[in-house]
Amino acid sequence: ATLTVADDFTVDTDTLFVDASADKVAIGTTAMDGLLHVQSASAGTASAHANADELVLENSAHAGMTILAGKTSNANIFFGDEDSETEGQIYYTNNPTTSSLNIQCENGYINLLPSGGAANGVGIGTATPQTNLHVEGTAPEIRISDSNSTSEDDATGRLSFWDRNNTDLNGYIQVGDGSNSHMFINAYNNKDIVFQNAGTTENM
Repeated sequence: ATLTVADDFTVDTDTLFVDASADKVAIGTTAMDGLLHVQSASAGTASAHANADELVLENSAHAGMTILAGKTSNANIFFGDEDSETEGQIYYTNNPTTSSLNIQCENGYINLLPSGGAANGVGIGTATPQTNLHVEGTAPEIRISDSNSTSEDDATGRLSFWDRNNTDLNGYIQVGDGSNSHMFINAYNNKDIVFQNAGTTENM
């Protein structure tokens, strides 16, 4: 049998509420911010942004969503459009020995955008970054690996420094140039290369 209701539909006041005129559904509230609004308790005057209001999860304290998957399967959030259903992905890979949280973008970049000024940054291994990028751990290491190289002699990696408009290259530190494994330190725009040790400075 099919139950058809033309007007608003309410179950136990706010356990389930369907707003027929707005085509919206709410659980735990009758004042929905999105197409589907699930509320444990009111967060006050906070409301969902119009660009992200298809699903709204609300609580007066911690709020969240849980994705449960098999112990050898992925738990996924996908972002897509008419060209691809997997343009962007956030997924957790369940594995008894090598579980991982992954962020993937098919075409473009993955950006971590801290806000609030220079005091805020991105932390890896720390919840209180002290600079724009703060890596903390036991003997931490930052690795640059050339996936296009076929031997140690043709591997290339570069750390480059640009102006604020990203139009002028001020200098770079580079290993390899495609034919040998030399290390290069290069400065542009009449800038000196300065080596400093225990207060002693030497310009090149």
